[in-house]
Amino acid sequence: MRILMISTDSYVADPNSRVAQRMQLYAAAVTHLTVFVPTTQSVEQYTRNNLTVIPIQYVHKLFGLFAVYRTIRAWLQSHQVDVMTAQDPFFLGLLALRLRKLHSIPVEVQVHTDIFSSYWRREGFHAVLFYIAKFVFSRANQIRVVARSVATKSIAQWAVKPSRISVIPIRPDSEVRETPVATNTSVFTIVTVARLEPVKNIAMLIRAVAQLKSAQDVAAIIVGDGSQLNELKQLSTRLDVDDLITFTGWSDAPQEYLAQASVFVLT
Repeated sequence: MRILMISTDSYVADPNSRVAQRMQLYAAAVTHLTVFVPTTQSVEQYTRNNLTVIPIQYVHKLFGLFAVYRTIRAWLQSHQVDVMTAQDPFFLGLLALRLRKLHSIPVEVQVHTDIFSSYWRREGFHAVLFYIAKFVFSRANQIRVVARSVATKSIAQWAVKPSRISVIPIRPDSEVRETPVATNTSVFTIVTVARLEPVKNIAMLIRAVAQLKSAQDVAAIIVGDGSQLNELKQLSTRLDVDDLITFTGWSDAPQEYLAQASVFVLT
């Protein structure tokens, strides 16, 4: 099977990244996997065995979509694929549906977040994205979600046929699972790895630390970055727990922090 993927993850463009390594595992299971990925960097196309990654440079996201569309459409004039998969059900999903109309290629869309979450829908432009996803869901040949709750709500609220939706979680790297657990248990350490966005509700974790600190020695490590970073830091200062909470920023090796955890939390 020959698969064309439209990716949202610019790390795919780096052949040495963990994401690229995961793509190589996917490619090993098919005849060939070709990944188109928008990126702000000037990066060369590369091929590793059954995987080809074609970066598409853009300056602005809106123009990036047009660049992706033009590039893939031109590429399809001389290449054959059996399935096209879009890594989100929003604008890339719309783009894939348009290409299907021109080239008669079945389309799968992937959903990597809970689009039915009230937190998610209140975030920025997401109320509009919600209805774009509803439109794309109604027309895609197949839908892949990472959480069973999203599949259940899609069937109940949007009348998606169960045969058109699959639940396939992203497996964690084995390297993370094999990381030794820290032996220092004098401080109860809470670790989370997340985007710092409203949908993740990291503020709830900070408030929990504020409540726990009078009962025991507690600390929190927040791994990730996002638009709420400064707001969350200010909240930790107001609640007088800024000395108990560490914001690490983005990390390519979160297992180093997971090894320090007494408990891992995820919203």
